[in-house]
Amino acid sequence: MTEKHNLEARRITGSPGELSPRHSTITGRRIGAVAAAAIALVSMAGLSAWTAASSAAAAGRPPASAGPNVLIKATPIARLPERSVAAELRHARLGPGDPALGAAAVRSGIVAYRVLYRTVNAAGQPTRASGLVAFPAGRTGNLSLVDYGHGTTAYKLDVPSSFGLDANRDGLEGRWSSELFASAGFAVAEPDYLGMGAGPGRPEYMVANAEVSASLDLLRAAKVIATRRRDTLAPGVLVTGFSQGGAAAMAVGRGLQHHALPGFRLRALAPVSGPYDLPGAQLPGIFTGQVAAAIAPYYVGYTLTAWNPLYHLYPAPGDAFRQPYAASVEGLFDACGTCSPPGTCACCSTPPELSRPR
Repeated sequence: MTEKHNLEARRITGSPGELSPRHSTITGRRIGAVAAAAIALVSMAGLSAWTAASSAAAAGRPPASAGPNVLIKATPIARLPERSVAAELRHARLGPGDPALGAAAVRSGIVAYRVLYRTVNAAGQPTRASGLVAFPAGRTGNLSLVDYGHGTTAYKLDVPSSFGLDANRDGLEGRWSSELFASAGFAVAEPDYLGMGAGPGRPEYMVANAEVSASLDLLRAAKVIATRRRDTLAPGVLVTGFSQGGAAAMAVGRGLQHHALPGFRLRALAPVSGPYDLPGAQLPGIFTGQVAAAIAPYYVGYTLTAWNPLYHLYPAPGDAFRQPYAASVEGLFDACGTCSPPGTCACCSTPPELSRPR
C-alpha cells in the first residue's frame, strides 16, 4: 500500500466519527463472535502496552534503549534538488480528488539516509531496526527535529527507509512526508517500526513500548548523523504521525515529556487520526459500520496476529478466526516472513535500485 491508498482506507477508520457508506454496515456486523471477543482482549492488553513506556518514564525508569552505540550504518539514498522536490510535491495527492500537497513550503533540496540502528523489542531484548533520516540540503546549523510516525502497512518494504515510488508514481510510506519536512528546513526521523524494513522478525504492530524504543533510538541515530554532517539538532522535538503513527506519537511524546531521551525534550505534539481508544471507539465501530467492512478484517487480522505472541490471546488461529482463513491468516501479516540469517531472503533484502544515491 502507498501513502495514498492507506489514507483512503484509514479515512474511515482512523476516527470513529467518520462514516463509511451505509451498505457496509451489514457486512461489518458479520465479523465472527470469537474474533470480536479476542480483539476485545487485545484492546485491553493494548491499553497496558500504550501506557507501559510512559509509566516507566514517569516513575523515573526510562524505556529500555540501545544505549550510546546506537548507529550501525547510515547510507545516503537520495539527494534531490529543490526543483525536483517541488515538482514531486506539486503533483502529490494522498487520494483521488484531494488537493495536491503542494510546494509552497519548499525552501531547499533534501539529503536522505537509510539508517540501520540498534534498539530493543517489546520484551526489552536487543534487536535492530531501520528508518529514514533526512536533512535540508546545503544547510548547516541548528536544525529543528521532527519525529514522524507513519501509518499502518503490512508490506515489509512499504516503509520510509525504502524512499521509493510505486508503479503509479505514488510515494511509499514516508517519502512525501520526509520531503515536506526536510525541504522546509527541518531534520526528520521516520522509523520503519520493528519487524519492518530491514528489521528481523514479525512486526510488533501497535505495541507502544516497541514503537517508542524504535522512535527514540532513531532520534539518537539522527543526532550521530547530524554531528558527522557538522549539523546540530535543537533539543525540542516536534512529534507527529498519522493513523498508527498518531497513536505512536502520543506514546513518544509522553516519553519525551518524562525525559526518556537525555538531551531531547518534547517541543510540540500533533498526532493525526490515530486509534486512541480501541475498546471504546474502534471495536464498536466494526459493528456499527463506522469502520468500513472492506478494511475491518485487515486491521482485526493484523492486530490479532501481531499481539498473540506477546499477550497469548489464543492457543491456535482456529480459536480466533473462521476457516478457511484460520489456516493462512498468520502468514498474511508476517511482513513477508523471516529468514536465517535475518535479512537474507529476497523480500527482506533491499532492492539494489533503492540503494543508489539519486
